[in-house]
Amino acid sequence: KCINQVLFEAKMQSYFTQEEIRFIEEHVPQTLDLDQKTAEMIEGQKDRWIIKPKDSYAAKGVWAGVDLDEKRWRKVIFDFVDQNYIAQQYIPPYKTENIDLVNYNEWGMYSNLTGLYVYNGLFAGVYSRMSDSGIISTQYNEKTVATLFTKE
Repeated sequence: KCINQVLFEAKMQSYFTQEEIRFIEEHVPQTLDLDQKTAEMIEGQKDRWIIKPKDSYAAKGVWAGVDLDEKRWRKVIFDFVDQNYIAQQYIPPYKTENIDLVNYNEWGMYSNLTGLYVYNGLFAGVYSRMSDSGIISTQYNEKTVATLFTKE
């Protein structure tokens, strides 16, 4: 998370060519320090932003604007101003239709996150997760799903 923030800082960008800066802007979600100025900039754009602690993991303390109403979003972002948080452009995950037969008996749209794993230099497997919320993490309604490989 912090490396993304640094990539958007003017001081760091002075080391890059214009082509490299364009590449960063096209491929890395905009990431800013959550200060007062940033909070004011993003407060009316909740569906376009997510806030995260700078030094955390497993989506602890992460808030996606898409999961909050306007009032709650404003409270959350201003509560975390200057509290070692970043604001990051929210990139909506790829969605597919699926069913959670344990909790529901109907199909719904789920966000997907796929992890590819390598062991000792060789492809070792896939870990697929889904969620019906804006954050794909165990604490936010994550579902682990089977990954099937087919041979043609």
